[in-house]
Amino acid sequence: MPRRKDALVGVARMVGAVNRIGKANPPYACATVGMVQVSPNSRNVIPGKVFFTIDFRHPDPYVLSRMGTDMKA
Repeated sequence: MPRRKDALVGVARMVGAVNRIGKANPPYACATVGMVQVSPNSRNVIPGKVFFTIDFRHPDPYVLSRMGTDMKA
């Protein structure tokens, strides 16, 4: 029987990537995952779907664009 993939593990990797991108663009970068919704949101259930938001901020539009490109990569 195939095992279900845990969507929360995938989003955990994305949160780590967001953090690395923010730290790679000092001193003005801000990078965070602002919201995470896990479905189903129940004990002892492997999440099949996760919705989350990413917020990147930087005063230099070129750096901000590069942060988004790095995230997509």
